[in-house]
Amino acid sequence: MAEVGANQRLNINFMNVFIVIHSTINAIHSVLMALHAVFPLVRNAFRYGCGQRISLLFMQEDGHEKF
Repeated sequence: MAEVGANQRLNINFMNVFIVIHSTINAIHSVLMALHAVFPLVRNAFRYGCGQRISLLFMQEDGHEKF
């Protein structure tokens, strides 16, 4: 009986850890999606606000954008 109790406790702990990890991943994903949505707007503001010199910073040697 003691072993069953220990196993159950282990399962509950594992579930709690899993839930915490899952929540953390969801939070990080939400932040990344928000950044992904905002980034082009910020980049365009830079490009139009500061002229072509700034946009050259976002370019690679072959002329394609890094991002």
